Amino acid sequence: MPHLDVSTYASQIFWAFTCFIILYLFISAFATPKISGILKERQKLIDGYILKAEEMKKKAESALENYNKAMEHAKLDADNKINNALKELNDFVRNKEREVHKELADKVAQAQEEVKKNKEKALKEANTASTKLALDIIKKIGIQDITESDIKKSV
Repeated sequence: MPHLDVSTYASQIFWAFTCFIILYLFISAFATPKISGILKERQKLIDGYILKAEEMKKKAESALENYNKAMEHAKLDADNKINNALKELNDFVRNKEREVHKELADKVAQAQEEVKKNKEKALKEANTASTKLALDIIKKIGIQDITESDIKKSV
């Protein structure tokens, strides 16, 4: 076995060292710059993606904040509109109630006036009818000289 022969150690060490140096120079001249460039490109891409992600995060946070503000504003606006609508509705209902109460009061007053007139008319008619009835009764009894005016005076 030649690799265990002590007389060839020096040449084996020389050629191992020479091959190592040539391989080192080849790798440092050709392979390492390409790998380094690839790593730098990857790092640039990663940094770009990180920047884009941060920008998108800021935009998303800004959009969320704008959305929350818009929702709050819309909620306040809706509450105001609801309150205004309720106030208008209550005012409308109160006005209608007043109108209805006024109409009812007017109708009641008209009805009372009509009842009063009908009562007076009925009383007059009853008075006239009773006067005529009394006159008829008196005439049937046989008293002929009493007139309607005499009966009205006595009543």
